[in-house]
Amino acid sequence: MVEGKHLCWESCEKQQTQPSKDLVLHVFHHCSSTTHIRSCCEVPSHRSGCLRWKAKLFGLHLEGHHRPRLRFLHLFVFILLRQVTNMNTLVGCESIPQVQDLIEEAKDRFHQEFPGSSPTVCAIAPGRVNLIGGHTDYNAGFVLPMALPMVTVVVGRKRDDPDSNRCSIATTFSVREGEPKRVDFDSVSLQYEGEAVPKWGNYVKGVVACFHQQPLDGMGFEAAIATSVPIGGGLSSSAALEVSLYTFLELITGSPAPSLKEKALNCQKAEHQFAGMPCGIMDHFISVMGEEGHVIKIDCRSLGVEKVPLANPDLSVLIINSHVKHELSGSEYPTRTNYEVSCPELNQLVTLTLSVDGVYGSRLTGGGFGGCTVTLLKNEAIQNVVKKINENYSGKASFYVCSPAHGARKHDL
Repeated sequence: MVEGKHLCWESCEKQQTQPSKDLVLHVFHHCSSTTHIRSCCEVPSHRSGCLRWKAKLFGLHLEGHHRPRLRFLHLFVFILLRQVTNMNTLVGCESIPQVQDLIEEAKDRFHQEFPGSSPTVCAIAPGRVNLIGGHTDYNAGFVLPMALPMVTVVVGRKRDDPDSNRCSIATTFSVREGEPKRVDFDSVSLQYEGEAVPKWGNYVKGVVACFHQQPLDGMGFEAAIATSVPIGGGLSSSAALEVSLYTFLELITGSPAPSLKEKALNCQKAEHQFAGMPCGIMDHFISVMGEEGHVIKIDCRSLGVEKVPLANPDLSVLIINSHVKHELSGSEYPTRTNYEVSCPELNQLVTLTLSVDGVYGSRLTGGGFGGCTVTLLKNEAIQNVVKKINENYSGKASFYVCSPAHGARKHDL
């Protein structure tokens, strides 16, 4: 049983997913009742969001076969449980869905929409939050985003018919109430035809049209999409959708993009040409190139990229969703002056947050006009911020504690 659980840890490491709370508790109970703790406590390094599972990172030395003091085990498992829940459920914040749960949701949607078929590949891409820089990327400025543990998942398969160009994509969500949750189109000779219904259909058509391998003749596919990135929250759900689908296309064609930079630029091109959104490069760069434990400094003039560590265990990044829907139109990008992109609700959230001790800074994130704020703060300040906002904010806010996560990647089904 213990060996099987140890294999579960190794599986979590291989698949870059989080161990479940049940698994952590199993480790605790086994360690508390036997002297043979090495296989349970010598947990592999785990890198999903801010997760690192080796005890030495918490200042505990559990090497060897001697039995550590029970209080250390209690502390160790408490820290593991806090990391499993991304600190969210322990401080009154929202729990971020685990990647495996999203994959199962997407697979269920796939089987519902394409009975008799099974997905063979899975692609994942994250949303983002920008710590520094807003509306500066398309003005050739500097930005400092990080990839989030909130992701979009695409599962699917290439059609069996080698002559088929039919692309069918289903989602578990709607951007607008009453919209269809499926689109079907031909992979060859795609052109922008104005506002689509559903709106997200323009984004996926754009990715297919801007894929580096053209024409995609005989590359029809079936796919299903699930996401934990809040739609309209200013956390770049659009880039997560585009980059995850682009990664999916790389997998079914066997043709990776010549470079990560070209992959990101092609996804940006898709948004420009098919969604009518003249966005900058930040969202796609970070979704493609994000790295666990790091923020990414991007020079949007030279397109130079520098990875900057953000791994202080005493600090957290808190995202606060105002629940004021942010839905940019293309005209709002070039016509805004002085970067006046806030709204009363975001201003109120920032003011309330900055009034709490232990907060280093707070600001809006993303395009503005609603959506979320991002805050850098001490861990012990999180609960006080949540309490302050719950008691004083004019609306209903949601809270997420996040750390820099992985960029786009494949996942073995």
